[in-house]
Amino acid sequence: MTEPLPTPGYEGLQLRLFQFLQVPVGPPEVPPGASRWTRSFRADPAYLSYLTVGWLVTSALILGVTAFVAVLGLGLGLEAMGGGPLGPVVAVLALGAGVTLVIITGLGLRLRYDATWYVMTDQALRNRRGLWVIQENTVSFDNVQNLSVRQGPIQRLFGIQDLVVETAAAGTTPGSNEGVQARALRVEGIRDAQELRDRIAERMRLVSDSGLGRVRPERAGERPVTPMGSGPLSPAHLHLLREIKREVERLNRR
Repeated sequence: MTEPLPTPGYEGLQLRLFQFLQVPVGPPEVPPGASRWTRSFRADPAYLSYLTVGWLVTSALILGVTAFVAVLGLGLGLEAMGGGPLGPVVAVLALGAGVTLVIITGLGLRLRYDATWYVMTDQALRNRRGLWVIQENTVSFDNVQNLSVRQGPIQRLFGIQDLVVETAAAGTTPGSNEGVQARALRVEGIRDAQELRDRIAERMRLVSDSGLGRVRPERAGERPVTPMGSGPLSPAHLHLLREIKREVERLNRR
């Protein structure tokens, strides 16, 4: 996934602000455990455009309110002071506060986008987000209970989706950098949400079919899965054993 290249001026400002806020630069560490592949990514650039639309609407409301306050203050000041300076001062302060708030929220939106990262392996998914409070959560695929892809009407215009990964693990702990197990992890603003969902679902199926101390419950019209060692090997068992064999041969060649 191609990342937008920030301008040198913004990149320098971003680094200084990240250093001041002690925000880590770059993706988080890979989740623990052996993995055959790793992918680190951020939300699609279209997600930043999607967030910008909301910021523009909010900014218009802020400037509209501050302009109304400025006009009201100017009128009341002129009427009360007989043309004194109080009215213009109130108007300037109101407009200045509104413009400042718009600039700060816009910069904060971009910094939050740049500070949000995801790392995915064939075993787990981890994300890190936040500026004031940095939150880092990890989901292990063998604990996943539900996967869902969500897309609102405005997201459809930008061609992006959200992937929600839900588990039965304990809740998150704000401010932790230890990769706390999350109850639900949301991957926001990506174009390949369905591909990621299918990849995680395939990993869940392999874990479920491989035995690993569990027997998958029977479904209507489906034969139960025989635990490893108690009967003929299923195709899933053979697939897992072939992967283990290839990994051992790769390590022996080093």
